[in-house]
Amino acid sequence: MKSSRKIVWLLLLLIVPVIALSLSLYVQFRYLKDMHRMRDEQFTVLVNVALKDAVEMVERETLADYTNSVLTDNIDSLKEIKKEDTSDKYNKNVQNLIHWNQRLLESDFATRTSLPSYSKPSEITSPKIPREQYSALVDAYFYYSKSLRDVILNSILSLNNDLRPLREKINLPNMERSIRRALERVGITEPFALYVYDERNNLIGSVRENEAKGKRNTINTVRHYLFENIILGRRYTGYIELTFYERDKYIERQDYIVSMAITTFVLLLFNVIGVIYVFGQLRFERNSKHFADNLTHELKTPLASILIATDMLGNEDSSYSSEQKKRMLKALRSETKRLNFLVEKMLQFTQIERGQMTISPTKVNAHEILEDAYTVMSMKCEELGGKMTLSLGAKDYYIYADKTHFQNIVFNILDNALKYKKTDVPPEVAICTSNSSPKELSISISDNGVGIYRRDRKRIFKRYVRLRKGDLYEVKGFGLGLCYVKNMMDTMKGKIRVTGKKDVGTTMTLIFPLAKGTKS
Repeated sequence: MKSSRKIVWLLLLLIVPVIALSLSLYVQFRYLKDMHRMRDEQFTVLVNVALKDAVEMVERETLADYTNSVLTDNIDSLKEIKKEDTSDKYNKNVQNLIHWNQRLLESDFATRTSLPSYSKPSEITSPKIPREQYSALVDAYFYYSKSLRDVILNSILSLNNDLRPLREKINLPNMERSIRRALERVGITEPFALYVYDERNNLIGSVRENEAKGKRNTINTVRHYLFENIILGRRYTGYIELTFYERDKYIERQDYIVSMAITTFVLLLFNVIGVIYVFGQLRFERNSKHFADNLTHELKTPLASILIATDMLGNEDSSYSSEQKKRMLKALRSETKRLNFLVEKMLQFTQIERGQMTISPTKVNAHEILEDAYTVMSMKCEELGGKMTLSLGAKDYYIYADKTHFQNIVFNILDNALKYKKTDVPPEVAICTSNSSPKELSISISDNGVGIYRRDRKRIFKRYVRLRKGDLYEVKGFGLGLCYVKNMMDTMKGKIRVTGKKDVGTTMTLIFPLAKGTKS
């Protein structure tokens, strides 16, 4: 009872941390996923904001240059004209603009280089402007405003009809520098490639295209149209594309979170390994206990028989006939052999466990060994009401193996075929040989017994493991036979395969390499 409670507490101490770490790892991965999505969205928003600011700056510079050139052209043309037709409203306004500009240059405003100095708001005094000049200044302001509006309108109309190609309207190096500065202001320093296209989607220029390596796609590329807020009719004269080939570096810039997730995963992995190991040890302890119980029972039976036989033979007052004494001696010899077999089996397994098992491989006639085994085991099968068949179909049957261990392997498998028979169903066992390949001998031993579940096909070769039905073992034994078979097959470079279905039967196939240089 105390042992069971200890096991329960031990399992709780192991499983609870695993559950806690699993939940922590799940939360961290969810957080990483959300952070990745948010960083991705943030990157796109920041790039669009920076690109918009940079493009607006380039557009303002382009518009200022173009407006300045328009003004210069108009002023130069006006200077050449002596007299102008007063019906031309636009040119008249420009003349007025020039007139008031000249008048202001000659006024007191042109000679004043700075505002009056002051230290306190109370000391500020309005400049003394004569009434006549003040009235002229107001008139000049309205003339300036009206004339500038006309000039700006004319500039927009002229820019709208500007037929120059896009490569002549923008300065590509200046645009690249403006974009880089705008990106740095929002914290993006990843390298990028700049591509400029005209309204016909023709590439007219690029920057750093050769330095950026990678594949362009819609995920790592951002597009922005040029002059779409200036040109009338919402037309655009081209667009630019920024491609960030190292976009993931910005998105995955959360190194400490990744480190925490990796640390948690490693801790979880070690805890899972610990739980698996403890469960394995608990299973091994349980199987060892059953093994000890079965071993005690198996040893107790022949010892009890020997003790009874020796007591009966040693009793001087007994009136046993010579025939009865012979049967007692025969039983005594049989039980002694059985006891010796059990002890020898345990010693062999101990040697296998310690790696001290020695084998003496020689050229062995496999068919001869199988015939001997068939002679012995067929009688035991007939005692159970069944039958055993032998079909030696292999043409090459000499193998390179240890003769004694090969015999033990065959007898172990045949013994299991009879042990694991169905209740009230006569056993049927078939032994067949064939050459599965030119260099191999295949020995198949099939039965119509209880069969083996697919999930148990590898487990049956582990020590102390036996087939179970509920809490009761179906047959007696130590659970060492097939473990011994598997170890010996590996030692002799052979292979063993298990096929069949539950409640249908089992087929054990032994595959041995043929002895070199021999033909049967």
